[in-house]
Order: sequence, then structure tokens, then C-alpha cells
Amino acid sequence: MRTTRLSLPLMALAGVALFACGGSDDDAGSDDDAAAPAPGADESSATDTPADAAPSETGGKGGVVTIGGVEYTFSAETCLFQAPDLIASGPGTSDDGTTAWVEVNVSDGGDGFVTVGVGQTEAFSMAPDDQPAFAAESYLGDQQSLTYTFSDDRATGSGNVIDRNYVALQAGDTSPMTFEASCG
Repeated sequence: MRTTRLSLPLMALAGVALFACGGSDDDAGSDDDAAAPAPGADESSATDTPADAAPSETGGKGGVVTIGGVEYTFSAETCLFQAPDLIASGPGTSDDGTTAWVEVNVSDGGDGFVTVGVGQTEAFSMAPDDQPAFAAESYLGDQQSLTYTFSDDRATGSGNVIDRNYVALQAGDTSPMTFEASCG
């Protein structure tokens, strides 16, 4: 069963990579084209799988990460939820309008991370060197830096972040963080 939990983040990364490699907005068809099944596709396959057995992937979801009193509200471009695992990633802004890229990736068993790249504008990039790159991580059940709970399609939690760019925090310093992320 542990393999299933570790495979969800890998599936999400593959999905994000495919999504990020898509064409420009100029290539996009109408909403009617997007809703229509591909030629030769089996229209019944989308309803054959129970909703709780497959991850949901939806747009317009997201949440908020609060670090040291500053809120980073984000809208998830990628949002996958399969109880009890949640991955939400997308663009956000701070209270003062500064852009950020926020990612929440948490799993049952204590494995997960929350990152906020201040000044970062897209996935697979990094926060500029002169901006904070906040991160809180918990692996193999080590819940000292990140704890969270799940309810419905939502995860909430808290922890302490570091700044990988040493702009807001120096090496060894931490700041309190809370988060809420949802795919519903």
C-alpha cells in the first residue's frame, strides 16, 4: 500500500509536466471543444470509475499559506485529491500583491511538503535569488516541521518554514506557517 501513496506525487508531477508542455492560449479551442470527447474515445469510461477510486483533477481550486503573518492566497492549476493524499499547486499573491508560486503536497503517513516561492511565476522555476523560497517538509513520519489533517477534499496544517534563499530567514532560522488547501 505504501507504493500507492508514493506514486500519487509521481503521477502529479507527470501530469503537471504534460500540462506545462501544452500549447499557447492561441491554440486553445472553445469550451465546447474542450468538453467534447476525443474522436474514437469511449464516452462511458469517465463514469465507469467510482469517484473515490480515482484522483480528481480540477481547476480553480487552491487555498492559503500564512507565513509569519503574511498570507499567500493561491489558485491551483493542478489539484489532485485521492483520500488521504492532496496535491495543489499554482500561482498566488501575498497580502501586498507580490506574486508567488505555492505548492502543497501532503500524504497520509506524514510525508509531505509546503513551498512558497516568492516572486516565482510558474511551475518548474525557482524564486528569484533576492526573494524568499519558503519550505516546510516532513518525511517518513517526522512531524516536527509539518503536521496536517484531512477532511473531505481539504487538508489543513501547520509547521515551521525555512528560507532556502536566506532572504527573509537566515540559515537555521524558522518561521511559523499554517496552510489550507482544497480540491473541492
